[in-house]
Amino acid sequence: MNILVTGFSSFPGVPVNPCEEVLAWIEQTYPSTVLTVCLLPVSYARSATKLAQHIQANVPDVVIEFGVSNRSSDIRLESMGYNARNAGIPDVDGVHCAIQSIDQTLPYNCVKETVWPVDLLYEYLKERSKIGITVSTNPGRYVCNNLYWETLHRFSETPSLFVHIPPVDDTNRSSVLKTVGMLLDWAVLKETL
Repeated sequence: MNILVTGFSSFPGVPVNPCEEVLAWIEQTYPSTVLTVCLLPVSYARSATKLAQHIQANVPDVVIEFGVSNRSSDIRLESMGYNARNAGIPDVDGVHCAIQSIDQTLPYNCVKETVWPVDLLYEYLKERSKIGITVSTNPGRYVCNNLYWETLHRFSETPSLFVHIPPVDDTNRSSVLKTVGMLLDWAVLKETL
């Protein structure tokens, strides 16, 4: 069993990314024999390259990617990624993308769905979590979506899931971390059956 868990560092408008705290907690809680944690820059090019290097080097059974959504108080399980870059802010490298395909050989905004059983995970978490859980079909069109599309498209044989977490503070920290833990435990159990 080998799970690759990624999360993003800070980016314009988010000087402290809660993904960093979540990844640090995961590293302290789960043995490195079960999962590998990888912090990614909020860069279209560098995050996709670093992810590909990790997948090729470690050949994970599952990839779980975390990002933050300032527009949600729920944990959002993203069911699809889009061949699209279209954001109002640049990435940390200063790259600004407006209405661009990620893969130029495919139509703009075409969809890749995860093979992950999102509905089963949703039901499991909904019954147990103290924070809202949502299945989403809109991961945005910023670096989160870019990374998810790259994973779904280039590594389609590896089950992957992108998870948006809300901003973390003293009012929801415990609930967010417990729910992330339940998600990871479910993934480990599912893959070992």
